[in-house]
Amino acid sequence: MYICGAKLKIRMEAIRIFDRNVPNAPVVEYPFDNMSAMKMPGGVIVLELNVHDYSMAQIARIVEDNDAKIWGCYVSMPADSAKMEVTLKINQTDLTSIIRSFQRYGYFIKASYHGHNRHEDILRNHYDQFMLYLNV
Repeated sequence: MYICGAKLKIRMEAIRIFDRNVPNAPVVEYPFDNMSAMKMPGGVIVLELNVHDYSMAQIARIVEDNDAKIWGCYVSMPADSAKMEVTLKINQTDLTSIIRSFQRYGYFIKASYHGHNRHEDILRNHYDQFMLYLNV
């Protein structure tokens, strides 16, 4: 599944931390939105894999072999499943070569969100040319 031009934005204003045992304790506010990798330009890839096949070293090697960097990683695993999801924030907007590398190594791409997809551009161009031909 490819969603072109989708912008993911997570906005966390502040976190309030306080000690319930201390009355009138000061409230500490910390802005996480300035630290978030989600504000940085790039794309997101969601991998689905078996728990026993998870290797962050191999995932990082595949990404870095394509001259990209991982800015963030989130791992989740549903309680009723033997599969896990690894969400990667990558510093490139064109993830086509990275996605193909993951597929070459047998990874299942559950979703990807990036700004540009050459394959869809080619298909769109062919479709537009075909429609123009039919209208003539």
